[in-house]
Amino acid sequence: KAVVTIGKDMTFRDYAQGSFRMRKVGKGQTIHLCVIPEVKARIDADLYGVCTGSLVLDVPAWLLVNSCRSESLQSLKLLSQELTNGWRKRALQALIAEVVANAFVAKHNTAERMRRFESGPEATMCRACLGPFRENIGFAVDDHVAPPQPFLDILKRQCEEHIMFCISDEDRRRQQELLDQVSRETQVTDHTEIQHGFAAEVVHEQEAEQQQEQEEEQEEEQENVFTRDDEQANPWNVSVLGDTPAMPAMGNQTGTDQPFYKLSTFRVRPEQPLLPVCERLW
Repeated sequence: KAVVTIGKDMTFRDYAQGSFRMRKVGKGQTIHLCVIPEVKARIDADLYGVCTGSLVLDVPAWLLVNSCRSESLQSLKLLSQELTNGWRKRALQALIAEVVANAFVAKHNTAERMRRFESGPEATMCRACLGPFRENIGFAVDDHVAPPQPFLDILKRQCEEHIMFCISDEDRRRQQELLDQVSRETQVTDHTEIQHGFAAEVVHEQEAEQQQEQEEEQEEEQENVFTRDDEQANPWNVSVLGDTPAMPAMGNQTGTDQPFYKLSTFRVRPEQPLLPVCERLW
């Protein structure tokens, strides 16, 4: 028997992958669904009117709805990234043109080049070209519950802020096509769901990055514990095997004349206890 827990952000793909860990489902192996009351209430709300009351039927149907919702959010995210990519291309071209012009015309020294974003006739333009590459890492928390804004309006406001990077007719045509596609897709999607979906996606990405960093740190610690980079070969003569071993003068330190040590003093780490063995064993 296996227990499958159902989360609020699960999709049908996650459910199928988890369930088929039991390779003999239907041939003796069974699966039991575990749903908390909050998720059950969400299932009933999303499947209002078609809910059967049986988890075996309702859970797959609800997970398919979640899959469609997830695909819709990903599509909108890709469209917004494509808009940003167009602005970044124009900004990068402007920065490269400024570097090339300085190399062949002005040829300012390094100190002057480093201050070109702070002062001078082209400082405003240079700082503006960096705007499309900046991403907010902090978000202000309002002291009141703000009404959700349509996602299309947010993108239109961003287009107005970056209008200086939409210079050709082809740029404006492509930008309008993306906005029209967003308009068509948001007509069947709740604006609140879009905002919460994007926020959940960011949280999941941050959690995945933190988990990956923790795993890398743990692997590095394990490698450091068992590393043997500082060891070297200590050769000794075979004739030593015919002599009776004796405790070296420097305690447990071995050498060419005395390559052995007592088994009772052996331990991998200093914090480990000594082995309760005979003192005559080397």
